[in-house]
Amino acid sequence: MANDMTDDGMTEEITEKNSTSVQNVSSAPPYISDFIGKNMDKLLEIYDEGLRENEEGALRMVCSQKENKMDVMFLNEENIQHMIAKESWDDLKNSRGNKKLLICQDCDLNAIFLIFL
Repeated sequence: MANDMTDDGMTEEITEKNSTSVQNVSSAPPYISDFIGKNMDKLLEIYDEGLRENEEGALRMVCSQKENKMDVMFLNEENIQHMIAKESWDDLKNSRGNKKLLICQDCDLNAIFLIFL
């Protein structure tokens, strides 16, 4: 599925750890896509540093357009498994290939977007 941030990016939306409902969407909300596009170098730097320290994990963004908030951090596997089920994390690791995973939690929409870069 094409994403307006990268030619081969993909975005999925999931609701909660205990929910099995996954919605495929073509892109994240524009304010998230814009932030990623404008800050890609710094995001990749945080991601790469996190991988060096933890061997496995993903970048997490907690954001709210209403509050003008965009918090970015690297999550190791243990922290990710507090957000999503271990089986879902294992599936994500296997399906992402060489792509980097960005878990974006939009507080305004009460949604989590999985963005593959």
